[in-house]
Amino acid sequence: MEREYKYMVVTKCLTFNHAPYIEETLNGFMIQQTSFPCVYIVIDDASTDGEQDVLHRWAKQNLVLEDNDASHQHLDYGERYTACLKGNPQSFFVIILLSENHHGKKSKFPYISEWLGNAKYQAFCEGDDYWIDPQKLEMQVQFMENHADYGMVHTDFELTKGWRNRVRKDDFQDGNCFPRIITEGILIGTLTVLFRNSVYEKIPKLYREHRWPMDDKPLWYEIAHESKIKYIPIVTAKYRLLDNSASHSRDINKMIAFKNAGVEVRLFYANYYGIALDSDGYGPDYYESIIRFACRLNEKSVAEDYYDKAKTKGVLTFKARLFYAAAKHPMLKTIINKVVMI
Repeated sequence: MEREYKYMVVTKCLTFNHAPYIEETLNGFMIQQTSFPCVYIVIDDASTDGEQDVLHRWAKQNLVLEDNDASHQHLDYGERYTACLKGNPQSFFVIILLSENHHGKKSKFPYISEWLGNAKYQAFCEGDDYWIDPQKLEMQVQFMENHADYGMVHTDFELTKGWRNRVRKDDFQDGNCFPRIITEGILIGTLTVLFRNSVYEKIPKLYREHRWPMDDKPLWYEIAHESKIKYIPIVTAKYRLLDNSASHSRDINKMIAFKNAGVEVRLFYANYYGIALDSDGYGPDYYESIIRFACRLNEKSVAEDYYDKAKTKGVLTFKARLFYAAAKHPMLKTIINKVVMI
């Protein structure tokens, strides 16, 4: 007999210093049209840019807050709103405003375990991204409810700057993407993912033992090992490229460190699952992306260094050559950027 859940979906939104963007994120939750109850959990990690003021205002404008303050509490770790959306009792919000930054110090999840453990599916959307399709959750849940052998579903997404659509061909139409998710890689937008909690409970969660700057890629690897993954080629969300984030930075050394961590993750899981790789992990995409970053940040010497390394290994791609040309000749940069996004 299948377990009963209070909510069909729990969506986690971790946010810090996203004051200019968080309202779009909240509105993306608010527009969801679902035939089932959902809970949206927003945790602000003691922002210093006024984001907590934005969250206060939004909660008071859009949530059904009780007069006795039961839905707005002051707790030992900060403030918490717990209430349903005005006009939509199917949408329940938990908004936590931490009084102390928890990053790298202690876990936030004990504060939300009662909701995480009471939902059949989990979804993600950080405070600088947002959903644009009102049917995003409904579409994904209906697919999962009709396909019990799938553990996860994700969709297409666009960049907020509008450079290009990340539409891709689905090479895993039967959902069986393991071990190719490790050997070849799959573009999965975390902000588009919905996965089954029963599968999540089975996976080993090996990433918790490491200090990798990303948790999403190892999570996809582990879920793919346990179940099928479905890709739906519909744009449901907008991904925002910021200068200072875990995956994007104005510091070329940080960007190289992030790419190196991605290779480390891939090699670790290949070894753990006994998968043979065709290369040492540092393939054409690795060098292409670093040359692109170097060009974007006007780091000519870095572009030259990685161009030479890729050429020596025989893994230079056409795009890498374009990015290198743009890095060496700034006048070409604008022209090349119109052909291939830098």
